[in-house]
Amino acid sequence: KQFSSYTMRLDDIFAVGTDRVVNRFAANAIHEGGFFGSNLAGKSVSWTGNTVYRFKDGLIHRIWLYWDLLSILVQLGVTTRPTNTTPPPWVVGPIPGTPFRAAERRNAPLIVRPGQQSVPENIATVQFMFDGITTVPIEELVEQCIAPDFVRQDNCAMPDTQSNVDGFVKYVRAARENFEGYRMQ
Repeated sequence: KQFSSYTMRLDDIFAVGTDRVVNRFAANAIHEGGFFGSNLAGKSVSWTGNTVYRFKDGLIHRIWLYWDLLSILVQLGVTTRPTNTTPPPWVVGPIPGTPFRAAERRNAPLIVRPGQQSVPENIATVQFMFDGITTVPIEELVEQCIAPDFVRQDNCAMPDTQSNVDGFVKYVRAARENFEGYRMQ
């Protein structure tokens, strides 16, 4: 096992339109060795991330998962913290006086089209998947949550992982095998 005492905290979950659910999470685990060559076994590491879920026919059709691998590598001494630099010209900073507020999007009117699952049902599906990632049989997770033409995009996916349903199953198995004590809050 590369990590133990793995805990993920779901910090926010909300709908964007009628076919997408977004969540923000924070995670913590004890490094047990072997992750990108780190020798700092026994070290506690923390990271954050975001996930976007797109629904089709009431099931998760696509997942975009982005987590801060660089933060983990810095904490484990694999690499050094990047130095502050001038952003490249294509990076557009925030407009002064207009802060980003996710809550404003949560209050936007939603249009539910005939045949679409409701927004609360989509959020409940993501919550069921989170709650059941370690306790629900994998086949049931797939049946209840994952569309047959599922696609997963993960900025830190295992190199040999497919981005389809089989890849999702492999991800769940890896989470159960490599993250001892995995639990969700």
